[in-house]
Amino acid sequence: MSADRRRRAFGLFDEVCDLPESDRNRVLDEQCRGDSELRKLVERMLYEDATSEGPGAFGLGDGAEQLASAIEANVPERIGRYRVLREIGHGGMGVVYEAEQDNPKRRVALKVIRDGLASHEMRRRFRRESHLLGQLRHPGIAHVYEAGTERVNGLELPFFAMELVDGDTLGTHLRDADLGMRETLELFARICDAVQHAHQKGVVHRDLKPQNVLISRETTALTGSSSHASLVAADSIGQPKILDFGVARVVDKDTQATLQTHAGQLVGTLSYMSPEQFEGDPSRVDTRCDVFSLGVMLYQALAGRLPVDVSSKPVAEAARLLRDADPRPLGSLDSALRGDVETIVATAMEKDCERRYVSAAALADDIRRHLTNEPIAARPASAVYQIGKFAARNRLLVGSASSFVLLLIAGLVLTSVLLLRVERERQESTEAEARTRVVANFQRDLLRSLRPAEIGERVERTLLKELRTSSSVGRPLSPEKADVSDRIALAVEQVNETNIGRAVLQQIIVERALELIDGQYFDDPRTEAEIRWALFENFMRLGEDRAAGDQIRRVVDLRTRLYGPDADSTVGAKRRLGAALVRLGEYGEAEEVLRRVIAYEDASRGKHSQRGVDARIHLGRALREIGRPSEAAVVLIGALDSARLQSYSAALGDALNELGVLRLEEGRVAEAVVYFEEFLTVASGNRESISRRHLLALNNVMAAKLRDGRLQEAEQYARQIPRLYSREFGDYDHRTMNARNSLARVLLELEESAEAMEILSEEYERSHRLLVPSNAVRQAIATNYVDACLLIDDAEHATAVAQALLMDRRSQDADAGSLAQTLEQLGLCQLALDDYARAEASFRECLAFRESIDSDHWLTHRARSLVGVALIRRGRANDATSLITNGTEGILRHQESIPPNMRAREVEAALARRRLVEPPPVSSSG
Repeated sequence: MSADRRRRAFGLFDEVCDLPESDRNRVLDEQCRGDSELRKLVERMLYEDATSEGPGAFGLGDGAEQLASAIEANVPERIGRYRVLREIGHGGMGVVYEAEQDNPKRRVALKVIRDGLASHEMRRRFRRESHLLGQLRHPGIAHVYEAGTERVNGLELPFFAMELVDGDTLGTHLRDADLGMRETLELFARICDAVQHAHQKGVVHRDLKPQNVLISRETTALTGSSSHASLVAADSIGQPKILDFGVARVVDKDTQATLQTHAGQLVGTLSYMSPEQFEGDPSRVDTRCDVFSLGVMLYQALAGRLPVDVSSKPVAEAARLLRDADPRPLGSLDSALRGDVETIVATAMEKDCERRYVSAAALADDIRRHLTNEPIAARPASAVYQIGKFAARNRLLVGSASSFVLLLIAGLVLTSVLLLRVERERQESTEAEARTRVVANFQRDLLRSLRPAEIGERVERTLLKELRTSSSVGRPLSPEKADVSDRIALAVEQVNETNIGRAVLQQIIVERALELIDGQYFDDPRTEAEIRWALFENFMRLGEDRAAGDQIRRVVDLRTRLYGPDADSTVGAKRRLGAALVRLGEYGEAEEVLRRVIAYEDASRGKHSQRGVDARIHLGRALREIGRPSEAAVVLIGALDSARLQSYSAALGDALNELGVLRLEEGRVAEAVVYFEEFLTVASGNRESISRRHLLALNNVMAAKLRDGRLQEAEQYARQIPRLYSREFGDYDHRTMNARNSLARVLLELEESAEAMEILSEEYERSHRLLVPSNAVRQAIATNYVDACLLIDDAEHATAVAQALLMDRRSQDADAGSLAQTLEQLGLCQLALDDYARAEASFRECLAFRESIDSDHWLTHRARSLVGVALIRRGRANDATSLITNGTEGILRHQESIPPNMRAREVEAALARRRLVEPPPVSSSG
């Protein structure tokens, strides 16, 4: 093949390699019209660039298959101060030579863009690769010595010289070295260490595969980010070296800009790519993509096969299979891989990146925990999650299993509607209007009679019946399919039926009821108002606050048109609207509505009416929430006095609770405890409210006693609350999870770290599986989990959890206080890891957030002191003195505002920090 034809093939390859497949085909159609050989050559180059089994770059590998027989070029004698010895590999972007450097005298791998065919885009990618590699200094990453451009035979050749690795690719090494399972796992832990180093520098590889990992034959002293020591001798395993960062993505921490390929571009090797990479959305590419690739590589190393085989599949079909198909569990291929190893690999390969390991370090840590017989952090996929995936793949089966629920709800609402239509024909009389209310009450009572646990249990039984029936008809199942069927059945049996029933009720009642009600009664506002009132009450009971708010607003509008704005029934609806607005956080409108209700009640019934008292309690909460505590206290104390005078037990409990919350927020903890204890007495004595109001009282008494430093008393409540919440809401409800989190917090305060850690590790995994990142309970669990990890000196795991929490909070635009809290935790983790520069940066950002809230708060002074501690650790004691001194003085000045359970500890810590910068005492002699 002529040089011109080679040049045209490479130029066309470079033009289309970054394009989406549809655009790529269009360009090839245009450029290769009438030249089928040229198109075949370019298509083969594209295929080899994505799936080549040869070494991707610079090493003495086991021999790479040529991109095409036509790609041959004369090897130059010299490139700059390097004498070229031979070609040792090439890919779609460049060629790699073994060369000898003049000074210092050494053998290197020399990578260049071959034949001077460097377009602007190719040069940019090349420069980026050399820049990225130059930042990475780790025994597990090939080191870059020099990068530049050299003119050879009239052509400008961009190049860089790097460490020449004497070794084989990972796949060849695993085959020839005959490593056992333990050695293979340790080798992958070392690969993870190197990947983690790149991630810490802001670099995501995006194309990790066995061909981009060489195993050096030289023994090297190993360093890793894990707290676990190396478990197997280095010379029995080999030193991994990661290569080819040509498609890496780097995040610039200063500008927050990203260097990446074109939006929609598919970058990486298909079999090892994470599902989010197939989406072509650059914003979703992060370190977890590399974790997925590591999981695929580890699966392949242990099983001797890829998790999903896409050989000979078109790109679109391959992408679909890799995104949707579930690989066989490792344990089904080799019983020795069941248990921890299977769980570790499955967690690394989770298609949902939120359920994957948060970092390569976390994956390495779990591998080493397994090797030292410690409990791993990962947990097998839960029954709920498995059923969700099963349902997504088997919609027809699940649809038949739950169809009875649809019929139940639809029949229920339709029955009410038909009865109401009969009554509507007779609405001429007062008797007909009364019957309308009877029918609405009939519907309300029917809805109330539905029990989530009962519905969930019926769903579970029906699903199991359908599953076993479908498994038994037709031809006998293969052993593999029978095993899958049994596992699904077991998963179904382990599902929390209360959660299923609650979800069915919330989703189907809301959707079906509104479909039937909306627009049906436009000529009958009285009936519509009654039905919407019934829906409002049931939506409130089910926790559907937004739907409830919509319904009570419609009721207010209807009653205003029917009876006028100051009619008694209209004001009653407005009082419920005000309460709903407070629950929704719409405090401004809530205040306006509730003040009008209070004015009406005071004028018509007097200031002690039950409806007026209820309105005052909700108004007090709204005022507290918008930062007007003095006004809130006046309103709530008035409501409390009226409730005592009139013996309104429910209102009395609510007023006591709101005052307790108000005093707790003001730091008047002892007063809060008194209010909450009386609230508990009232709630316990009222049989009608023994469920949720009683639970609320128990929880708030516990929280107040914890803040007051009465830890033994708090523990007594904290241990019983999770069981009660589980019985009321189900084991996986966020309120139950928060109750267990509160128990763990109490145990941490009591320094019962082992039990707290056991609870928090389980809740952390559960919350990340079931709750969205913005959920307050999920974030509270993560916060306590960081503290627990630090308490047991596991700073590396604490760091990973804190970083993940910070990322969640930043993505959700969290408030300054939440961000400051997590940044402070992260800084403490970094101090524990002797990473003082990063600790200083975290503490400074924390301080900036604290100052934006209150520059004289004790938490702000603590942040100042911590910046000073980081400076001392960096050897800058002079810069630290004023920060620590001022910070300590501020804490001592405001120590009365520190919660009692923390006060002594915080004061002692502040004094200890001040001693770091105080001059040593002068001793006299003689």
